[in-house]
Amino acid sequence: MVIAANSRRQLKFVGCRALKILNNWTTSHSLSISMEKTKVLLMFKTAKLKRSPYFSLGGNRISSVKVLKILGLTIDSNLTWVHHARTLSRLLHDLAFKLLSISRTGWGVSGQNMKTWYLTVAERIIVYAAPVWAYKLNSHTIRILRSIQRSFAIRSTRANRHVSADAVLQLAGLVPIELVLYKEYILGSLFRLKSQVTVNNMVYSPSMVDLPESRWFIAPYEFTVLKRIILENQDLPVNYLSYFTNGSKSEDGVGSAFCVFRADLCIHTWKFKLKNHNTFSRLRLLPFYRH
Repeated sequence: MVIAANSRRQLKFVGCRALKILNNWTTSHSLSISMEKTKVLLMFKTAKLKRSPYFSLGGNRISSVKVLKILGLTIDSNLTWVHHARTLSRLLHDLAFKLLSISRTGWGVSGQNMKTWYLTVAERIIVYAAPVWAYKLNSHTIRILRSIQRSFAIRSTRANRHVSADAVLQLAGLVPIELVLYKEYILGSLFRLKSQVTVNNMVYSPSMVDLPESRWFIAPYEFTVLKRIILENQDLPVNYLSYFTNGSKSEDGVGSAFCVFRADLCIHTWKFKLKNHNTFSRLRLLPFYRH
């Protein structure tokens, strides 16, 4: 439950009213809420409150905390995300220790395997929910995240621990984690959140990029032979046919075209204008379907 207000009195009034509605609903449905897991996190945009408001649910007081973990994110009252970076550091160091302890019976984990494990597991854990928290990182958070990446880079390159972070990342061939997070923030904002993103003083909107096509775009029962392309090796005759396709997407619109050549002679042309939501993949495949 998220509640916003401009003053302590208004915050208490809105919060108590919302909690009363929640309590009535749970009581009418014979449900109960665990008070041990129910916490209050106050987030301040400017100055902090001198005294926290009192909240209760069903006559039980809800305790207030400064750090709250929800859906894998560790949120603090100031939204600095330092606690979240520290949580990631402890988690990934424990996972790396368990991985190394399992491989001690052999010759250990090779550098290439450690790099692969970092890119496929550790880095994916770090960038989880990046569009929510990676839009603005302070220097302290970046240092913690860089220390995580540096430890994996040292293990993958077998470098000395006194090597700097920039040098060992170059040796391991890894992109700095703050750049990876910034990339995930941009892609997640455009493709998932469907919101605008400002990059180098330029504003990008979801309508300016090709969104990934859903795997359920065509239902299985509608997937007929005409929607497939089958390529088979065959001997071409002397006067064989050649097909050339093209598709373009610009501010003027979206179009697709193709032409047919018999040897060096053009015998047929076709062009068509599509709707703006079409992607480049559809522009390339449509001529085959039309022909």
